[in-house]
Amino acid sequence: CFAPAILKLAKPCLRGTLCSRPSQSYGGGLPLVDDGFEWPLKNGRPLQFVAQIEAAVAPQWRRDSGFLLFFYDSRYWGGSSKDSGHAKVIWQQGTRPLTLDQMPKVRRTRKWLLWKWSKLHTAKITKQVYLEFHTSKSFPSLDRGLLKLPSEAEEESYCEFLAALDSPIQIGGYPVPIQSDTMEADCAKCVDVPVDRW
Repeated sequence: CFAPAILKLAKPCLRGTLCSRPSQSYGGGLPLVDDGFEWPLKNGRPLQFVAQIEAAVAPQWRRDSGFLLFFYDSRYWGGSSKDSGHAKVIWQQGTRPLTLDQMPKVRRTRKWLLWKWSKLHTAKITKQVYLEFHTSKSFPSLDRGLLKLPSEAEEESYCEFLAALDSPIQIGGYPVPIQSDTMEADCAKCVDVPVDRW
């Protein structure tokens, strides 16, 4: 039985699930922001707002008030330093709700030979869904090499165990990779999280 070895590797985390009751943590919709808030851009295009999560939900964020706002531009793969800024996390106290008329509208003009054209770029708005969080444990993927199992059957069982734990959103613990477990390295290269905003 490999249960003791697996449990020894466990790290605490928070797992988020969809809920029907209104919550200050949600995905989609529009964020709560402060005066002077500037919508993040990447190469002149607005990033898409992904989620707002109450800072007090996760003690490791060292904020007991306000919200972390998550933004993303899916046009970038995220595997290169050139992609830096395609994902941003911004802390706000959330003093006011952002409205549709305050959404960024950026017009970009392009030229090619004798042709010239312009396009108006706006951030997409997705349906708002509420989130709630509960404490849980996370376990490493086999890619990390922290757990050695003797056969393919045991490895497959362990992967099924990890899949059963999966939830729409997780804070803390081990990453939950889709292909390869290089999350920390990829984030260090590509995610813009200003230290002075934390």
